[in-house]
Formats: sequence, structure tokens, C-alpha cells
Amino acid sequence: MSNNETILEVVIVGGALTLSAQRDGSEWGIFSLHEVGMGLDADDNETWSSADFGPVATWDEALNLLDQVTKYWVTFHPIALHPDSYERLLADAERRALNLDSTHYERWKNVCLPRWLQLRDRVTPHTPY
Repeated sequence: MSNNETILEVVIVGGALTLSAQRDGSEWGIFSLHEVGMGLDADDNETWSSADFGPVATWDEALNLLDQVTKYWVTFHPIALHPDSYERLLADAERRALNLDSTHYERWKNVCLPRWLQLRDRVTPHTPY
């Protein structure tokens, strides 16, 4: 098994979720989820927390981890998708996003598709997304 690779990272004001996995050949396995979030204490001071979830063995279990942390993860802004998992992630995000609001899926598609095409075609982007 290799080291963990980031499969998906999504951010929102005050938080982020990172789904990682190890690869055994061409297959993903041993998924884990890391959550970072900001809150306020009793005196309205910012507090930061983090939590780890998993490990789990399958893709479906990994998506369930995301859904357990927040079923609204598709409303977060995607900033990293592993190019080998792009198509599956986008399909899973589409199913979840369309249950909420079609604009969330459009954002995923508009942000993720150009970046994935650049990675797939080994084109260096002119501007980061």
C-alpha cells in the first residue's frame, strides 16, 4: 500500500473536508475523512477543531462518511479532486447536488471539469482555480 492520496477536498467559509485513500495498484481502499471547522466559544472568540473519520474499505462507505459529517458537502466549493476519481466523484456529487439545488452541480461541473481536463491532458493551467 502507498501513502494516502487526496481524493477530494471541499471548503466552505469556516471549514473543510478532505477525503483521502490509499491505492493498491489501480484500486482505492482504506479511505479516511478529515474535517476542520471553525466555531465560536462563549465569549465569541474563534475556535478551531478537527476530527478524523474512518478508516473504511469501500468507495460507498467513504461517501457515507461524507454524508454523515454533512449531507451538504456538495454545497462546499471543490478545490481538489483526484484525476483518477474525477468521473465517479462528479457523478456522486451530481446525484446529491440535484437533490438540493441544480446550481450546486453546475458549480462542481464548472470548477472541476476544466481542471480535470487539464490534468488528464497534462496541460499546465495559466491561473489556479
